[in-house]
Amino acid sequence: MIEHTETWVDVNERLPHTHTVLGVVEDWPKGSEPFIDTVVYFPDRGVWVLNGYDEEPDGGVVKVAFWRSLPKFPAHYRGDARLPGYDIEVPA
Repeated sequence: MIEHTETWVDVNERLPHTHTVLGVVEDWPKGSEPFIDTVVYFPDRGVWVLNGYDEEPDGGVVKVAFWRSLPKFPAHYRGDARLPGYDIEVPA
């Protein structure tokens, strides 16, 4: 079963079971204000990377303070084989 949370979770309390989530990114680039973006967590390396960036060299490795699940697909797309995750049941 895929974990889904609609509330923000502190990374010091719990890390995600899925790799791609929304994250509150801090201090990237250096000195910037926190912002929300799609991030990927790599549990085997313990790093967060901005979605679409590489880990090396100094790519999109970031510090994430809070995370939450990505929104679910709209019910309109239920069973649409063109979408990734189409086999995931979308509640009405």
